[in-house]
Order: sequence, then structure tokens, then C-alpha cells
Amino acid sequence: MQRINLYTAEFRPQRQWLTPQHCLQLWGALLAIGILIAIAQSWHGHRLRADANALQAEVSGEQTSLEADQAALALRKPSPALGAELDRSNAEEAAKKELLTALQAGVLSGQQGYTPVLVSLARNTI
Repeated sequence: MQRINLYTAEFRPQRQWLTPQHCLQLWGALLAIGILIAIAQSWHGHRLRADANALQAEVSGEQTSLEADQAALALRKPSPALGAELDRSNAEEAAKKELLTALQAGVLSGQQGYTPVLVSLARNTI
């Protein structure tokens, strides 16, 4: 009885990695991936352009609204009552600043400060 050993190197299936068929399949897969990437980039660019156009239309609408509001604001007349109140507030602020500088300089208290005034107030009896 004769036996054949199928586990020897010559009977094992040989694996060839770079056959023409494998190269063609690899090239086709790379081409398909490249085409898919190009389509995805084109779609993304188209979407970005659409978003940019929508934002540009919104900006131009807001610009038109701003110009209309500025034109309406230019036609408004200032209120005389508010102008008078602003003048009074400015005069009051100037008076308070003048009083503050006088107090900081010590003009009202003389050379001795506030002590003599407080001592004389302490001597008063009701």
C-alpha cells in the first residue's frame, strides 16, 4: 500500500499575492474609493455654497433693514424734555465734581480739618 503525504510543500496550495487579477481588483477598489471621495467632496462643497448663499441673502436682508432703521432714526427729532433733563443731569454732575474736588482739597475745613466742627457739635446740648 502506497501512501501520499499531502502536507509536503509541493502539495500545499501556493498563494500568489500579486496576480494580475489581484492587481486589477486593487486598482478598481482604489478607483471606486477615489470616485466616492470626489463625490462626497463635491456634495459637501455644493452644500457649503448653498449655505453661504443663504447666509449672504440673510446678511443683505439685515443690511437693508439696518439702512431703513437708520433712515427712520435720522428723521426723528430729539425730545425737548429729555434734552432739558440731560442738561440738568450734566449740571448736577458738574456741581458734584466741583464739591468733591473742594472736599479733597480741604477748602471747606480749613487747616485743622473737621475736628473743631465735630467738637463744637459735641458741646451742643438740646
